[in-house]
Amino acid sequence: MEQEKNKSKVFSGCLIGAVVFVCVLALAFSIFYITIWRVPDNTARAKKERERIQQNFDAAYSVKDDDNGFISYERAAAAVQCQNVKVQDKDTPVVIENYLANPLTASDIPLMEALKKQNETALKLSEEAYSKDQGQMIINYRQGFSAKFPNFIQLRWLAQFLTVMGRWEAMNKNYPQSTKYFLMVIKMGEDSSHTPYSLMQSMMGIALERIALSPFISMLGESNESPQFYKQISLELERIYSKRPTFSDCLDGEFFKTEWDLDTLYQSNSRQNYSGSGMDSLVANRWVLERERKIYQNWYLEVKNIIGNQRFSSAYKNMIAVNQKITKYSIVAQIIIANIGRAYLEFCWTDSMVGGLKLLTALKRYHAEKGNYPDSLDQLLPDYISLIPADPFPDDGKYKYVKTPDSVLLYSVGDDLKDDGGSKEVKGIQQQGDIVFLKEKIETSVPELPDEKTPLSKPTP
Repeated sequence: MEQEKNKSKVFSGCLIGAVVFVCVLALAFSIFYITIWRVPDNTARAKKERERIQQNFDAAYSVKDDDNGFISYERAAAAVQCQNVKVQDKDTPVVIENYLANPLTASDIPLMEALKKQNETALKLSEEAYSKDQGQMIINYRQGFSAKFPNFIQLRWLAQFLTVMGRWEAMNKNYPQSTKYFLMVIKMGEDSSHTPYSLMQSMMGIALERIALSPFISMLGESNESPQFYKQISLELERIYSKRPTFSDCLDGEFFKTEWDLDTLYQSNSRQNYSGSGMDSLVANRWVLERERKIYQNWYLEVKNIIGNQRFSSAYKNMIAVNQKITKYSIVAQIIIANIGRAYLEFCWTDSMVGGLKLLTALKRYHAEKGNYPDSLDQLLPDYISLIPADPFPDDGKYKYVKTPDSVLLYSVGDDLKDDGGSKEVKGIQQQGDIVFLKEKIETSVPELPDEKTPLSKPTP
């Protein structure tokens, strides 16, 4: 009898222990689901965003476009030859990057002339592409974002070659021809950014554009040409940048494309039947995909809110924080949005340089016409520039312009947000210093004193 009671107690204890264990396990799972696994559902908001983006795409590309406008870039990129240039009957290996920043000297004359002669076809095709107003790479997003992208490596070689030619002409004081080469590269990069509004492709376009921006700014700073020369540059810049996408535009395009990719993956229900932009690593479980989609939609809406309502100083930090939080729990996030903070920084840096370039051109034209620089940037309006561009870095959105009796200075505080007074100039992202566009001493003419032996006037008799 006693033995049966003990067995009953043991059984009851085990049963109670099992119930407690199950309850604890259920509680732990509930906490995990609520705090980590459960994702807020913003599908309705995301759907409205997707419809809005598609309407924008339809409006922007209502005219039937094709990729013929970009064929000249493809051909020029395929034609460029920078690896082995024949100089004085010898094949000399050329590393074109070495000539992008290092000073060019008279000893480089044979190489530069041979490089130019060997790439006459590439130059001709580049001029043809530059003359096209719609030389943009168009994506047919209704057919799965299938697009024919030129080889980016070849485009980079072309951009480097044209930039070296621009630096060479600038060294020879042939500023009009130098400007032409630099503008070719800038337009090629800008055209590459219209795909329409794909973040990844826009980053490639910016990489091409940035190759020429710094040397072009340096060339303009040292030039001393006619007012018409600078006016023509201003007009060309307005033409090139008339459809420049914002970071928000490119984020919209990336969101639209990712949604399309997730739709395709969801409908295929098989990883083997789908080959997408990196997301074929997802196990095509519908429940997992729905969770991944919600995470991505929430991230997009949160980042859109950040860049729409905050300046760079807080937006960049908050964007990094959001990315770090989300990428812990999302495969899609790890694939697509891991470097979005870097992309935002690249966009802001390029926007700052483009705005500074426009202001520099207007200032040089003002100086060419009036013989001096304005006391403030507002004096450029409206005859020399239609709108003072905003600098994306400082909270007030203003470029720094300082004019003293003996100098003039135009610069941006850069992404470190510290005003160094233009004394510490930088050329790259995430370096300590300012982005300087114009730093020039103003020569004050001193009237010649008359010779002591020469009287100022004839003496009165």
